[in-house]
Amino acid sequence: MAYIPYDPAVPDPTTQNGTVAFDATRENDRALRDAIINDSFPGWDMSVIGGTPEEPAAIQFSKSATEHLRQTLLWANGNVYEAVYEYTTDNWVTVPADLIGQLNITYDANHNVTSTIWS
Repeated sequence: MAYIPYDPAVPDPTTQNGTVAFDATRENDRALRDAIINDSFPGWDMSVIGGTPEEPAAIQFSKSATEHLRQTLLWANGNVYEAVYEYTTDNWVTVPADLIGQLNITYDANHNVTSTIWS
């Protein structure tokens, strides 16, 4: 089965009904599921910036030469404790870039997540 990317134009109630609309919704749900599971976005290229393969400093998704979404990661004891999400449409010329948000994660002694705070 070929991969079907997310399509923001469907379902379209003016052109689709019944089975066609439900199939379009189901295909979009699958595309979102795949993006969440794979931590990737169809149509965007992923690259790792700095750090090590096990603990990258940042993960960047690029849609064009200028449009990027970056997740900057801070690590401690093999766990990400902070992830900062930024977006740019000018290849990081404007500093600071558009801040989407920051995720802070805490762990117990067994490396189990005990809290996550999005700000």
